[in-house]
Formats: sequence, structure tokens, C-alpha cells
Amino acid sequence: MNKFLTLILLLLVFIPNLSFAKKIKDHDPILIISIAPNYPKSAAEQGIEGIVTIEFTVNTMGSVEDPIIVTSTPAGIFDKEALRAILKFKFAPKVVKNKTVKSRVTQTIEFKLPEGYNK
Repeated sequence: MNKFLTLILLLLVFIPNLSFAKKIKDHDPILIISIAPNYPKSAAEQGIEGIVTIEFTVNTMGSVEDPIIVTSTPAGIFDKEALRAILKFKFAPKVVKNKTVKSRVTQTIEFKLPEGYNK
């Protein structure tokens, strides 16, 4: 998403006193910026792929807080990099009655090697 569109979305969410912002409907958090995690070198060398599901809070400013691993397959290999990446994600926070509120979210991060990857 380009920076201009992100700025407009954030203005609509964070400035409820503007007349055009009052028309915003309640919504769950909306992912604005996602950061690709680093692929652990040892996993790449062994051709290992995986999935990590993380639960976390999106605060009223759209930042991630208190992430925890819900599931990880294979266990433990990608957890550190998934947590490091999720802390860099940015959201438009949940809106209820024109106010931003904290909310609990679950996100899955997939670790997949590029097709034709050679060790």
C-alpha cells in the first residue's frame, strides 16, 4: 500500500471529529503494513518450510503488543523470526462507535522457500 493511501486511512481512523470521518463504520483491525520474516539459514539449508500462528493485541495506535505463538509447524524452528516480524506489522486499529479500541488478533505467517530453491 502506498504511503498516501496509508495516511488517508490513518486520518480517517484517528481523527473522528472530522465530518467525513464520522461516517466510518465499526470495523476489525485492518492490516496496513506487513513485514516478511527472515528465513532461518539452517531451515533454508535443510529445505524446511513451516507455518507459525501468532495471537497478539493490536493497540489503539495500530501497533502489535504481547504476541504469543499459538501453533508452530515444525515446532520452534520459525518462532523467533515470526515474532520478530509480527512486532513490525502495522494495523488500522479496531473501531467501535468511532473510537479506536484494543483487540486480540490471530495471524498466520508461512515460511515457504521459493520454487526451485537450491541449498
